[in-house]
Amino acid sequence: MSENIVNGKLAKIARDPALRMVGSIIFGIFILGTIYATRNSDVETNSDNIVAVEKNIRCPVARRESGYGGYSIRKVVPVIAGWMGVLDPGEVDRYDEFQVIDGVNDRLDFEETSATELTAEIAEGVYTASSLATALDTALTAAGASAYTITYDFYTGKFKIASDRAGGGGTFKILWNTGTNNYRSIARLLGFQDDADDADAASQTSDDSVLGIPGDLEHACLELTLYKYHDSPKGRDRAGLKSKQISGQNAGTHSYIIDMPPKVEKALLPYMRHMV
Repeated sequence: MSENIVNGKLAKIARDPALRMVGSIIFGIFILGTIYATRNSDVETNSDNIVAVEKNIRCPVARRESGYGGYSIRKVVPVIAGWMGVLDPGEVDRYDEFQVIDGVNDRLDFEETSATELTAEIAEGVYTASSLATALDTALTAAGASAYTITYDFYTGKFKIASDRAGGGGTFKILWNTGTNNYRSIARLLGFQDDADDADAASQTSDDSVLGIPGDLEHACLELTLYKYHDSPKGRDRAGLKSKQISGQNAGTHSYIIDMPPKVEKALLPYMRHMV
């Protein structure tokens, strides 16, 4: 499979909310320390036959010191609620990294007066949720005349942008889709969908949860989603396939050249530490 084809499939995964959720589930399972469960014979698969999960793991987050090759994850994040249970955020160490890149995701177009576009410019940098909220507040205040309050809910993983609508014509509309700078919008970083503008309202809340997962780690998990799909019956069991036993006592077993794509493992290693 060529690199262009792979990148095209990854781009499709990144755009599709359903596939992104599958990627998030894969990420959560990795954090549980079970992404290498395919090495363990005592496994079962979910209904889509995409990921192997240890039968004895049903908690939403792992605190046990387990991992691959003497490693364990430094931080943990919540698994998708409803699939393995709802998690009290007070019990979880979260990733908290939001990267703003100049020319890529550093603009927010909005209106305080109908048909008069304003643009908030967010400085390039790596932020926490809290510092990003402050930076966005500063940018909106500098561009407009209303007072703004930006908050991040650590339970839902969503940002809320509120305006007192005291400036301009008394409106607050975000131009995610029709704004001049939609090609470099901060929408997705904040969890907003950019296929439509947000109509005039006193506050706007993210459409999707954003957990502050580092970009390289998120991309690695998207690649791993694609790899594990190819490693499943629906993906024709062809990811790194060396041999396949189709008859006899060991029928249905497979032998693989590698357990994970090397570039994925390389991306994951900085987020792992030696077990003590």
